[in-house]
Order: sequence, then C-alpha cells, then structure tokens
Amino acid sequence: MTSFADKNIYLKSNNTADISDTSRYVSASVPFARGELRACESLILKSVVGTALQAQFRSLNRWHDGTVKWLLCCAIVDQEQCREGRLLLSERVHLPKAKSKYRVQEDEYAFTFSSETFSCIVDRKRLRPFSSIESNGLSYDSMEIGLWDEQGSLCEAEITDSKIIRQGIFSTEIALNGEFVRDGRMLLKFYAVLEIFPRHAHVRFRLRLHNPRAAVHPGNLWDLGDPGSVLFRRLMLKLGQGGERITLAGLKLDDFILPEFSESVTIYQESSGGENWNSPVHLNRDGRNPVTFRGWRLLADDKMIQTGDRCQPRLWSGCEATGLAVEIEKFWQRFPKAIGVMQKQIELDLLPECFPDLHELQGGEQLTENIRLSFAVDSNRHSLIDMHAWCDPETVIHSMALAPPLGLQHDQRYNRQLHLAFDKDRGFFAKREQLDEYGWRNFGDIYADHETAFHNGPEIFISHYNNQYDLLASFYREFMVTGDFRWRDLAIELAAHVADIDVYQTTEDREEYNLGPFWHTDHYLDAGLSTHRMASKTHLEKKPAYLCGGGPGSEMCYISGLSLHYLLTGDERYRDLVIQLADWSWMSLNGIQTVGEAVLSGIRNFKRWHDGRNRGIVWSRYPFTRGTGNCLNTMLEALELTNTPLYLRRAEALIRGTVHPYDDPSKRNLLDAETAWSYTVFLAAVGRYLLIKESRNELDAAHAYARDSLLLYARWMAKYEYFYLDKPEILEFPNETWVAQDLRKSVILYYAARYMEENERAKLVDRAHDFVDYVTQKLSVSDTAKYTRIQALMLQNGWVMDALREMCPFVIKGDCWKPNSYKPPWLTLKGVIGLFLYALISAVKKSDLKREIKWFYTRLK
Repeated sequence: MTSFADKNIYLKSNNTADISDTSRYVSASVPFARGELRACESLILKSVVGTALQAQFRSLNRWHDGTVKWLLCCAIVDQEQCREGRLLLSERVHLPKAKSKYRVQEDEYAFTFSSETFSCIVDRKRLRPFSSIESNGLSYDSMEIGLWDEQGSLCEAEITDSKIIRQGIFSTEIALNGEFVRDGRMLLKFYAVLEIFPRHAHVRFRLRLHNPRAAVHPGNLWDLGDPGSVLFRRLMLKLGQGGERITLAGLKLDDFILPEFSESVTIYQESSGGENWNSPVHLNRDGRNPVTFRGWRLLADDKMIQTGDRCQPRLWSGCEATGLAVEIEKFWQRFPKAIGVMQKQIELDLLPECFPDLHELQGGEQLTENIRLSFAVDSNRHSLIDMHAWCDPETVIHSMALAPPLGLQHDQRYNRQLHLAFDKDRGFFAKREQLDEYGWRNFGDIYADHETAFHNGPEIFISHYNNQYDLLASFYREFMVTGDFRWRDLAIELAAHVADIDVYQTTEDREEYNLGPFWHTDHYLDAGLSTHRMASKTHLEKKPAYLCGGGPGSEMCYISGLSLHYLLTGDERYRDLVIQLADWSWMSLNGIQTVGEAVLSGIRNFKRWHDGRNRGIVWSRYPFTRGTGNCLNTMLEALELTNTPLYLRRAEALIRGTVHPYDDPSKRNLLDAETAWSYTVFLAAVGRYLLIKESRNELDAAHAYARDSLLLYARWMAKYEYFYLDKPEILEFPNETWVAQDLRKSVILYYAARYMEENERAKLVDRAHDFVDYVTQKLSVSDTAKYTRIQALMLQNGWVMDALREMCPFVIKGDCWKPNSYKPPWLTLKGVIGLFLYALISAVKKSDLKREIKWFYTRLK
C-alpha cells in the first residue's frame, strides 16, 4: 500500500497546445521519500476534478530499502484537462487497473501491432523499420532508411538485435540495433528505438549512428579528417505512399501546397540562419566552411520558391481529411536537414546529399536524430503532441531524493546571478548565437566565452565547454526549483550533445581513453579543427608540441547531470552512460591492470617513498585533486542509480586512500592555489558522500572516518584558507574565475558544520558566510560574472547560500560516533612492496599477451 498525500504535476502550454481535438502526451518524473511507495500498481493519475487518466508508470530507481525513489508518470490527456493546469498522483481506491487496448505479436521476423484503427508490422531483419502500415483504412508503403557512403553507394542496414524494451497500456518501445554494411564491411553501427502508440496512430522514431573506430590522433591531436573518421554522403528516411495533397507548415509563411504539376518539393536548411551562420565553428576537415547560404530554401522541381532563416517544417501528405504528418525534431538547430516529397514519396534527409560537403563522423562519435510520424490526421492537426509538465518543487524537497538538497526560496544574491543565465546579450542562449553553436555536432554545447579573455580582433574565437563543472546538473536543479522550461531546454540539449559527442565511444584505443569523456577546448586557444576534443594541430603554432594534446581524462568526468537526465526522462541510454563512466573513471584513476602498468606504478611509488623516507609523510594512494573528487562523485551516482554495493566500496576506498583523520594539512601544500586548488572538489564530494550515507541510514565506521577527515580539513580551512585573489602573484591567470572557485569553500564548511557542536558550528558558518559575501560582492561589480565558467561555478555551488540559511545540524548518536582511533597509514617500503605485489598478481590474473602488446604499442605511438 502507498502512504502519501496527493502529489502535484503542473502543466504548461507549449506552442502547439491550443490545437483543437488533439490529445496531449504528458511525462513527468516524481520523487518519493524513503518508505513512501513500494509498488506502482497502487497508483492512479487524475485531473483536479477527479477524472482518471490513461496513464502508465515506471520505477526508475529505488531506495536501498526497496521502496520507489523516482517514478516516471506518462499520461494521455485531453484539451480540457490541460486547461486545469495540474494533475494529481494518488493512490488507487476501488478502481480497476487500466488495460491495454491494442495487441502486440512477435515472431522471428517481425513485431505486429494492431488496434481498432491502426496496424503496422516492424521488420526484425532489415532497418525499414516498417514493412507495412494501415491506418483508418489507408495503406502506406514500407518505410526505408538509407545510408550512402563516400562514393555514393547505398549501404545495407542489417539488424543484429531486436527486442521489446517495454510495453505499457498505450505505447510500446522497440529497439533495433545493427550495422550499415557495404561490400561485407561495416561502415557504421546504428541503434534505433521505435515508440509506437497504436490507438493514437503515432510513432516516435529515434535513430543513432555510431562510429566505433578509434581516432588515430597523431601526437595526441584530435582534428577533423582523422583516419579513424567515416565520411558519407547521405542519411535518409523514405516513406512511400499515395497522398494526393502535400502541405508544408511551419515555414513562417502561408502553408505551401504542392502544385499539381510539381514532381518534387523540398525544404532544405543548410545553415542556422543566425547572424553568424557562417561562423568558423563550422569549418570542415580541410579548414573550409562548407555552408554557402543563410537559412533555408523551399524548392519545387528544383526551382526556388521561398527562402528564410529558420524553420521547423511539418509535412502532411494525404487525401481529403486524413493523411500522414511527419516532422524532424530540431530541424534548423541540427542542420543540415531537408524534408520533402519526390514523386509522391516522402523523404526525410537527416543528413542531405545536397549539402556541399561529405558528412564526417569521427572515431568514437555518435549522431542521434528524432522523428515523429502521425497517421490518420488532417493537415491542421497532430494526433499526439507533448505537454510540458513538471513535479511540484516541494515534493522534490520533501522526498530528500537529491543530495545536496534543493532550496525552495533562493538567496536574492544568488537570484541576481541566475538572471545572468538568460541575459539578452551574455546569457546562455545569447552565447549560442555569438558562436553559432548549431549544427548536429555543436548544438547543445555551451560557448566557453571565458577563454576569449586574451583574444584580440573581430573574428569569432572558437572554444567549447563540454559540460565542465556539470552545468547539466545545475540546469536540471534550477528547472526543478523554478519550473522555468528554459532551464529544461538547455539541459535536454546539453545532455544529448554530451552523450553523442563528448564521450569517446570506442574500445579500440588506449584503455585509459576508451569510453571516457573528453576535455573542453584547451585554455585560451582557438579550437581549430579539433571540434569538441581538447587539442588541435593548430595549437602547435602557439605552444610546444610536448604541451599540446590530450584525450579523455578523469578530471572532466561529470555525470550528475546525466544521472538527473535519466531520472527526469526515463531514457535508459543515460543510465547506462552513468554506469559506463563510473567504471571508466575507477579504471582511469587506478590504472590499467596490465603487467606493464603494474611495474610502472611500482616504480613511481618506490620513487615517492625514497624521496620522502626521512620525512614521515602519510601515505595517500590517490591524488588530492578534482580527478579523485570527480571519481568519488561518479561512484556515488552509480550507487544512487543501481544500489550496487561495489560502488559504495569503491567510494569508501577513494576516501580512505586520499585523506585521513590524522593528516597534517600544512604538509600537503594546499595553500598553493595554482597547483592545489582542486582539493576542494574532493572534500565537497566527501560531504555529499556523508549525506548519501545518512539517507541510507548507514552510520557506520566508514561514515565516521569520512566525517572526521572532513572535520579535520574544514577546521584547517576555517583558520588558514584565504581569498584566492588576495595572492595574485602565485596565480598564472589571476581573474574572477578564482573568485567563483572561492564559493566551494563555503560548501565544505557547510557540510562540516552540520556535525559540530553549537559554538564551533557557528564559527564555521560565519566563515562560510565570509566566502559567500566576498564572492557575491566581487562578482556583482564585475563584467566577467557573465562568463560561462563563472556562471557554471556559481550554479554548481550557489545552493550553499540557501543551505546555510536553513541549516539543520545532524544529531550525532550511536556507538559509531564515539571518538575513533585511526592508525596513520605511514608511507613505508613494506607498504610500497605490498601494493606492487598485489597489483602485479592482479594484472597477471586478468591480462594476456595480446593486451600487454597493445599496452606497449599505444604508448609507443
């Protein structure tokens, strides 16, 4: 049984929500407090007047006690229910469970869907994906997907795996995975997902291309044109049918009806249509910008009919009052795109042949496109549209499902900083226009405009941010607090970019690179032809070769936003990505388990012992840096999503291997900000670890060890830490970024103050306020406060302003809270030898000759 009060889900109209006689699809994720909900079967979604809705529920993850933590609610609502502006999630009272009103059958060759008015067959052998469709008595020819290689030859799309992902009362999702093959050789992999709504004759189709090859990256430079890239001419979806009337809507002109004499009509978007449509951000592998005109063109029989800047076309083809409507999502934002009709066949060009260049998918890179198809609708109506929805912020706060928690009422100083995010000249959307951060590879990323500080000249300086300091997580947190869909839009677009472009999806490169996240563009250097990788061959003009280069690295592994994206959308791809990056981060920090790596690590540790053997220093297995801090945070995210004890053990090993309650902070050179500033990232992650342990009711020795270590460093920080810009002489670039970094010190002091007695707690809170006051005062008079990196830091750590005001001290009780005796792990020769033997034996067990040869070969490269 459930035991909770009704939970509010708010609705908000979008641009098409006023279309009459159209159903709305509502999707919202709702968190529950521990112990509130055990099973989804007891739930009902209803309108505010009590009308039960057609809804399906899915538990996205659970508390460690097995109760539901995040629940995805999906519903179909009508126009009148939308006007009420709110839905209620309640427990079911004497109502029969809703049943599906469609049928799904599967055999070796196909999935067959059927309802009263709609039926379709999904091929399991070829990526058509439909071999037949019937809707309201009309039949449609099969859908075909084509990929043309560099020479213009059509590739075969072979499905290697197909399955039903999930089935609900009004929709079913099917996954079709396989390869595009030419002459027996795999060109690219594909992953397709079909979500079919049989009773609404509506289909959502997501297609992802993947180049699984490794980049060669000579000299560790990651430019376009790398031998590991794949070039191709066209990616197109074709749907043959016999509609007599064609309408193109969404062009900001009167709907265009295909003339009787026309054999073809196409709307083609070649560039973004913005002021900087020909920005150098679009340079190709030859250093040439292939886009030739601004915006879009409407062509009929190859004759230009109309032009414009930006459009989101919706094509309808049918007879009299019924037909088929199709749409490519983010049409102009993810150019180049084309949509049209050729000899009465609908063609959706996801990457069109008419673009004046080949399309390049780099090694380990992916491309994802989303298409909607609505059958049996007239030219003025959708069969199903999305309705914006979000959960009541008080529900999120009450659930304690987030760590750190949300604050319902923001500090006014923090609010002023938030307003800069949507500033018309320097906000995130404005930055997108300045760089023209559009096109399928760029859209969603944030312009790293702080890197322009030393740039002079009128030309556009290219630099990509790649989610540093987890802007994605911050965007989602602000959306949950405010319900402002601008935050959600930024988050969804950035999440898609990170998953496709910023993670190196290959297993054929160096193991420490495979499946890891790329760095942002190198500091104060134009990206050149490196796109969203760190280093380009053009950097050799500004820096010596030994300082250029860089592949995936643990210091750029931010996954809290990816975890939130899964929890708020239910997209399993992002759950898998969080787990992938957590495992990669652990491997990256601990080193590859080969004999060669074990020997190298042993040599490094012996040297460390030898250099400090007479100083009695404490052993720390892991560096006291943001790389370890980010790794700790990835373990916590994987733990939260999976409840797998392995990730908790790893998290605690990271803490034990980095800090100790008997450390002497003065011996760790932490006041040298230029080299040691990022220790604060690790301590902030320790504070979050403590919150998560408490939410799991695990107040054990590991919790006490972490708490006592945090308190040791927090007391030292309160006494000795300073404002970074008070010592500009030790900084390479003394700018306001250092001011924003100071805010994280307040976060650490806040975490530590929760465990202290009243008098000492007051002192730490006062010191935390000192840093908050300093940061907000400094940035309030600085024009650089609008820079991306500073905004990212403020968004990442600004929650502490509310937390300090609403602090709830943690009550210390139980045997595990008594003073503990910790034996300092002194760095000894015996310890070095023991660790070396353990690593060597583990490597011998797991490695083989082929792996050892590959390890040596990649380093010789």
